[in-house]
Amino acid sequence: MPHFIDFKPTQFREVLEQIPQEKIILLDHKIEEVEYFSGLIYQDFKSDIYDALVKALDLLNKDNKITLVFPENQNYPYPKEIIIGFRKFCSFHQIEFQVINEISPTTSLAPGSAYVVIEEIDLVNLIKQVRQAGLKLGKDIGILSYNDTPLKEVLEDGISVITTDFTKMGALAAEIILKNNPVQIKNDFNLIVRNSL
Repeated sequence: MPHFIDFKPTQFREVLEQIPQEKIILLDHKIEEVEYFSGLIYQDFKSDIYDALVKALDLLNKDNKITLVFPENQNYPYPKEIIIGFRKFCSFHQIEFQVINEISPTTSLAPGSAYVVIEEIDLVNLIKQVRQAGLKLGKDIGILSYNDTPLKEVLEDGISVITTDFTKMGALAAEIILKNNPVQIKNDFNLIVRNSL
């Protein structure tokens, strides 16, 4: 899963070339400059978020502003293509937006806003602030979280998510291995609407 903090395609290729090409399957992140692998199952981060937000457009139209909470995380660097796809969506649909790094105790919430949240800690902090402000989730503040988990299905009567199908990604990787059938395929990405939007 090639998500890197400091990435140089030539160095990555040099590392990959120490392994027989037919034994390499890349998951999750497609890197245009790297072609040394036998299988690739990837997300198209820019198009995926754009397409998922289009599917949620009717729900987002009730909100005055959309905020993307995009962490500057040194442990897991999220692809910047997420920001590009988000900005493209908001600009094309003429929706006011902002991108912030985190939800902190001093982040002010405005009723009629929606938040696209990537990290769990920001989701927790946002829910706490919604409660403290006496606002209603899904009515006063909308939340759309990145990547589904079982907890998001039950938290606050359900947190809406945009998510890749990790089960399918794993099944496709297993198929590549078992059938020795190298493929390059974009993994499914879905909108799951629940109570928070």
